[in-house]
Amino acid sequence: MHRGGDIVNLLNWRALVVAGVTFVVFVARWNKKKEKWHRIEAAGLFIIALVSLLFAVEPLFSPNGSDESVHEDEIIIALEKGNHDEAIALAMNTNSDALRIRLEDRLDIVTTDFLNDSIQFYAVTEELYTIERMNITGLSSAVNRTRTFINNLNDSRTAYLTAETMFEYGEYASAIVQYRLVISADPNYYSALDGIIRATDAFRNVTLILASEYSDDGDYSSAVRILTDALGIIENDSELTHRLNAYTDSLANEINQRWTLNRFPELSTVPIRYHYYQDYDIILNAPNGTQITVDGYHVNTHGNVWYRTSYVPRLGNGVFWIYSGNLTATSPE
Repeated sequence: MHRGGDIVNLLNWRALVVAGVTFVVFVARWNKKKEKWHRIEAAGLFIIALVSLLFAVEPLFSPNGSDESVHEDEIIIALEKGNHDEAIALAMNTNSDALRIRLEDRLDIVTTDFLNDSIQFYAVTEELYTIERMNITGLSSAVNRTRTFINNLNDSRTAYLTAETMFEYGEYASAIVQYRLVISADPNYYSALDGIIRATDAFRNVTLILASEYSDDGDYSSAVRILTDALGIIENDSELTHRLNAYTDSLANEINQRWTLNRFPELSTVPIRYHYYQDYDIILNAPNGTQITVDGYHVNTHGNVWYRTSYVPRLGNGVFWIYSGNLTATSPE
């Protein structure tokens, strides 16, 4: 795999040996001071030793340093081809700054490729895991940063596709929620902003129509409930707020009106509570047909309307709460 580099290393070691042996001979020859010829010979040996030594140490100062750059190229190529085990094997015992820089560049390339849809999510995550397993010093933060971005972008794409599907099926509230999860780095971002506008308009129209139908039937509590729910999705919407205020005023007109307890047909009693929370203890299950007078109401955060009464047969006077869905308006006495 690294035959060219092995040959260079072999030559370097031979040059170092030649330099050492030549230097020893040079010292021996130079000590024979009286023989001029030996001095000339020693000088020649010194030059040979010096040249050999320079040849041996030259790779230490070379920008490429033996076959290190070739080795890094092979690691990157293995990653590009998806040969992760090979990449890890090549990176074993290699922890150079040059390799770290090459891998940081590779992380940038992978990020760009994923942005451009030229690489699949599973392939990116597998490559990130492979690079992480190389245990290159100073690279972990770059890997984590890349993984976070890739995961967020993948979640964003999933949200966009889900939003588009929800919109097609008329699930406008769900579509709005999913469109809002699309991040600015996602190429679908501006399409998602347009989707929010489209879904909001459609959701508002559907809600107003349904609330109007409840209002026409005199069911103001249901109208208030769905408008309150809608304002939880599209907050501070002027049209929904205006209609909610109107139906809330209509609820106020129902104060002091006579009501008849009327739960679902299959249930013969209606729960009476001391408070307007659904999970509050039931103090009495009053029979269907029991008549009460409403003297107040409360709309909770879910848009559910609870009516207050000050007298319930079998309980006497007090402050009691009944869910509006369990009441039917009757003519005043």
